[in-house]
Amino acid sequence: MRRMDEHGGFVMTIRSVFLVSLVLMLGGCAGNQDAENALKPDARLNSPSAVPSPVPSSNIPSTPEPTPIASPPTPIGWQDIDKTPTQLRPYVDDMLALNLVLPDAQMSDANSLNAPISRREFAKWLLLTNNRFYQSRPTKQIRIDRPSITPTFQDIPSSDPDFAILQSLADAGILPSTLSGDRKNDGKNDRFKPSEALTREELLRWKMPFDSRPSQADVLAIETLRKSLPFQDLSKVIHPETLRLVALDLQNGDRSNLRRSLGYTTLLQPQRSVTRAEAAAVLWSIGTEGAILTAKDVLKGSSSIPATPLPATPTPASSMETKTTP
Repeated sequence: MRRMDEHGGFVMTIRSVFLVSLVLMLGGCAGNQDAENALKPDARLNSPSAVPSPVPSSNIPSTPEPTPIASPPTPIGWQDIDKTPTQLRPYVDDMLALNLVLPDAQMSDANSLNAPISRREFAKWLLLTNNRFYQSRPTKQIRIDRPSITPTFQDIPSSDPDFAILQSLADAGILPSTLSGDRKNDGKNDRFKPSEALTREELLRWKMPFDSRPSQADVLAIETLRKSLPFQDLSKVIHPETLRLVALDLQNGDRSNLRRSLGYTTLLQPQRSVTRAEAAAVLWSIGTEGAILTAKDVLKGSSSIPATPLPATPTPASSMETKTTP
């Protein structure tokens, strides 16, 4: 009897194992089907309308678009420097190296060195050159006035971009104006006429105050020289004072403004316009013989005022050399 129980129990045990295995197999099949179903793509995702739109998060900082950087304006260069007279090139090159001879876009023929220079341009070059040459000597600089000063010239209001420079030159007595009591053509100098071309006579009248302040002992010699000036057209000079300035300039010999910019000539042509290249040559040096400061000195960083040799340019011989003609 016990044997039967053991046998029957054994049979029951085998049956139980079989049933359990069957259940596990059926369950595994169901699980595999569910897994396959889970791996299948959801048909709802195939519809474009069913794709959810991304929701922006306020916690993610937005990256601002970079601000475009404006390109600086292309500077105007001198396009005809190769056409500058050979005798003027050494002076012009030194002034260009100092960035003191710069084109002005608002002027006509702004990029031509051989075109006439305007009164405005030369006045600016004159002040900037003097102050650059004497940057370590404030007592020789022209002080630039504040824009709040009442304008001297009716055509140069305080809103003019060059007002401070032109007003300062007038206040210093360099530019003829109502401040200096100077009269021209029986009228007051209440207008500057900045766009008009600079004449040779005006160039000399504006530049010479920077070059020489003669002592009382020099007056007689200057008056004597003025009576024998080697120019045929002195009758075309407008201001009688110009004749004294011509004589004073010629005392500097080869370093005179007229000789440096015009070379040898027996005609002054005082009302002829000055080119930018000629103006640069005039501004190349400041001072009187024995105390001259040149652009070459400034380029070398010289703090003194040596007697710098002139650039190696051909100097025509003159039969009037003893009279120190230009």
